[in-house]
Amino acid sequence: MKKKSSRSTQDWIITPHERVGPIFFGMTRPQVRKFVGGEVKEDKLVDRFEDLALSVYYKADDETCACVEISGVNHGPTLKGRGFLGRPYDRALAWFQEIDPAATNDESSLRSAKFGVGLKAMSSEESSDPPVASISAFIRGYTG
Repeated sequence: MKKKSSRSTQDWIITPHERVGPIFFGMTRPQVRKFVGGEVKEDKLVDRFEDLALSVYYKADDETCACVEISGVNHGPTLKGRGFLGRPYDRALAWFQEIDPAATNDESSLRSAKFGVGLKAMSSEESSDPPVASISAFIRGYTG
């Protein structure tokens, strides 16, 4: 039987370039695993906590946390009081373009270097008004 994590990403808050919920950028793998809890699937530079739809990406040089990605439809985590997961991508894009005119958009993904946040929309083949399928937060200069 899988051990369920006691944490929920819905209540997590993104602090730009600093942290997502209990995960601080710069944490080591053991530190991240301790704070997140639950079962983890490890790839070379990625830990996946499937029960939370959470992936943590590590820098190659020192294996410290550089990016956190969360998928799903539970609206968390939040940035500036807003949840994005499962909500219309077009609305999220419009909001980001107001607060960060330099944010880049390629129809199905957005990247804001200013806030260290990226959004991906569900495939437009799956929906005519695609919702946000994942949100990621990252350190300054992250290009992953």
